[in-house]
Amino acid sequence: MKYFFTIICFVLGMSKITAQQEYRPALQAAIDSLSQLAQYHHLATWMDLPYNCGPNLERGRKFVLQGNTLSLATQAELIELLVHENPRIRQVSFVLLMQDETLDNRIETIKSAFSYNPPIEAGIGCIIDRNPIRYSFYLHCMVEAGELKDNEINTFDQLLLEKYPEDTQVMMAVVNRIPDEKQKAELLRMLIRKGYSRPVEPLAQMRHKEDYPLLGDHLRIMDRQARRALLQEVDADFVPYVGRILDMDLVRPVFGLYPDLFRFLRRIGNSEAQAIIEREIAKLQAEDRSMGSAISKALDEDTTKIWDREIMEVWRLNGYISMPNLQRAIHEQPQLAKQIALQHLREMDRYSYYYFQGHQLRRIVAFLGAQDNVDLEMLLQNAFEIGSQNVRAGIWNLMSEDSRTAAFPTLVEDYKAMQNYQQIIVFLRELPGLNPHQKKEIAAATFAFDEATLPQRARQSIASQLKKKRIFNDQDMEQFLKQ
Repeated sequence: MKYFFTIICFVLGMSKITAQQEYRPALQAAIDSLSQLAQYHHLATWMDLPYNCGPNLERGRKFVLQGNTLSLATQAELIELLVHENPRIRQVSFVLLMQDETLDNRIETIKSAFSYNPPIEAGIGCIIDRNPIRYSFYLHCMVEAGELKDNEINTFDQLLLEKYPEDTQVMMAVVNRIPDEKQKAELLRMLIRKGYSRPVEPLAQMRHKEDYPLLGDHLRIMDRQARRALLQEVDADFVPYVGRILDMDLVRPVFGLYPDLFRFLRRIGNSEAQAIIEREIAKLQAEDRSMGSAISKALDEDTTKIWDREIMEVWRLNGYISMPNLQRAIHEQPQLAKQIALQHLREMDRYSYYYFQGHQLRRIVAFLGAQDNVDLEMLLQNAFEIGSQNVRAGIWNLMSEDSRTAAFPTLVEDYKAMQNYQQIIVFLRELPGLNPHQKKEIAAATFAFDEATLPQRARQSIASQLKKKRIFNDQDMEQFLKQ
């Protein structure tokens, strides 16, 4: 029964905040008018304040007060409107109160604003975020402008530190106002435990190695800016924490985490870091090209060329090599490049996803064609036969005219077997000039695709590709789009 009454009291207390009162008619009309003018961009107008307080503070005030209808409200009414259900009403009321020099207690106004500030959708253009109104950004700029008294600043700081922490630049400005370094470090640790990223860099800059376990535990969840800053600050003693994350096999080469870890290991460069790099390269599989890409791109940035062996090993195992490194390998290690390139063409079924990047394939074939004892035409015919349908168009481009003629029926069957319009678009992009008979076959196969494979919304782009390659004429294009 005790818990029942507790719940009832909580609900009644919240209803006082969110339930809207009846206002005098003139004020209600003003509220209704302003509510109808609420726009995403008005609610987002303070988002850039912390980065350029000086010129933006006054501009932000004027922008928020555009279309303001609440000037007729009394102080007491504006204070009540700080918890209005409409965020635009709350925002305008807050600015009017903070500008009012006759307001006796701005501290209570600040507390009221923070007390009811649920997330709202706000943004500019197509970028819409969901956050509370950034009262903290506005107050931060008031602090910078000298518009808040010391006791008001202390109240603002306490609200952010104790009740309403946020992962923002403003929060870090509040932390930096703490004079005691030990207290500041403990606060940074507390914020990191909450999952915030902004405190990572200042804590890492303190160079306390006892913080390495905490920082290592949060390495996977912090944002990329914080992660990169951390990995620039820590030393070789942090290598085991990176190795542990890679050992967990939970790190996929997305959002930059995988290459960031490799850049750190490369920067440290001791035997432990090198062993981890070699271990990760040994895990590579040809079908998981994204991992090879992540490792190779991380290694690419080293201009001393000490990582050439690792880059070539990634190419051998995984099929990935960047175009600059491919050019370098051809010129500086031609025998090894020849060996790897021949291996890949002979095992095209394993490396088809990589070789679908035509510009690199063309460079490799041109290189092999200039080598002694290489029957390039036989290699290409074999690659065409064993490669997947996604890669055969690219291989077909590079074969001799006689070989292309013989292989064309297979290419047409590949085209007919396409399962979606993305595959069709890429396939058509790879096709060179066709003879008239071949153009007719491709055109006929295109007309035969059903709606599930080639929906109406994609037909314009397909038709444009076909007309560009002179497979469709104007009449074909018109008929195809009406089909």
